[in-house]
Amino acid sequence: MNPNELDYTHVINNRRIVGGEKSELMAISPLKHKWAMESFLEMCSNDWRPQTVEMKNDIICYNDSKMMSEGEKFTYNKTLAFLSNLDGIQLHNLTDNISTHITSPEVKMALTRQAFEESLHVLSYSYMIEAVTPNPMSIYMMFERDGMLSKKNESILTQSRILGESFSIPTFIKTIASNIALEGIYFYTGFLNMYNFARNRKMVGSGEMISYINRDEDCHLRFFINMWHAMKEEYPEAFTPKLIEEVREIMYQSSELEKDWGRYIIQHGTEGMTDKMSDSYVNWLTDTRCQSIDIKKVYSNTSENPCPWVNWFSSVNGNERNFFETKNISYQVGTLEW
Repeated sequence: MNPNELDYTHVINNRRIVGGEKSELMAISPLKHKWAMESFLEMCSNDWRPQTVEMKNDIICYNDSKMMSEGEKFTYNKTLAFLSNLDGIQLHNLTDNISTHITSPEVKMALTRQAFEESLHVLSYSYMIEAVTPNPMSIYMMFERDGMLSKKNESILTQSRILGESFSIPTFIKTIASNIALEGIYFYTGFLNMYNFARNRKMVGSGEMISYINRDEDCHLRFFINMWHAMKEEYPEAFTPKLIEEVREIMYQSSELEKDWGRYIIQHGTEGMTDKMSDSYVNWLTDTRCQSIDIKKVYSNTSENPCPWVNWFSSVNGNERNFFETKNISYQVGTLEW
């Protein structure tokens, strides 16, 4: 090497997701955490806005008792209340808890973009809420009147506070696991109910809005799964049998909470949904997330998705026509491909 050339290889090699040297200089070339930059660019390429989704027919559907039963309105309202709460919780979790400890510039960039998308989702849910009620706060603040929702929110808030109580590498790893549960279990059961309405030709605009949000959350989930595996490379000594069992307990507690919620919100009857279907879907989600981070499954007999029709709504393949639109949109920048 030319002795006059400056060699910064050690700076890149010494970078860590957390626990590395902090610098406000965002030098991202060369990259240490390539997967984080790939997530950042994918999130940017998926750019969209909720104003593009037509909610007019949802207003008609929601207010027509022949189209939406009282039981289905109950399911819709509870689902929307929780999802809107959850994105707000996650926004603060990312900006106030996780991001402050990140020492990798590309990981920080991806987290910042994710926080923007959680804000976008908050806005998206507001469009949905305002379409069905003249009093949006009745949905946002439903947890004040609903003990089950309040309990669920508080449990998730408790998980999000793991890192804030005392930072350490093990607590950060458990925070990653909690985020995999949040992004990969809690959100997806809400999506299940919204897609079920859409497959029955009800609240189709809401289903379309969720499909955009779902695409974002897929990316967020993969981002945290990659973060888990990168942490395992950087801090292998932290992944003790005790910690792995604690992570598995997080997955179990998350899934049991979600199954209780799933049965609760369809208790008055929703076409196409049953307790068994909801429970089986949560079990499958939970074990799929466990397998993605190489830990033992929580349940058994979960090798197949019990609700395969969900994939038709959420997958991006570029060949099919969008369920929610008649025109092919696979070529459009910032829109879903089907």
